[in-house]
Amino acid sequence: MTDTLLIWFNPDSQMYEIGPYLEYHSAATISQNQDRFEVLHEFNTETVFIATKILNSLNVARTNSLTLNL
Repeated sequence: MTDTLLIWFNPDSQMYEIGPYLEYHSAATISQNQDRFEVLHEFNTETVFIATKILNSLNVARTNSLTLNL
């Protein structure tokens, strides 16, 4: 899994995050919301640029959605 990046939703920060499996696992392990962590996609490290663009788009869309619902 060292060549894999994950995009996941972190219920503690209410943000989508990107990182290697060990980072995801560490965040989920210390969370009190372990059952709410959700991996959205796995990427090869060669596609990190595209993965980062997707992550940024997800967080912008989430922020805009939350703003509109207020």
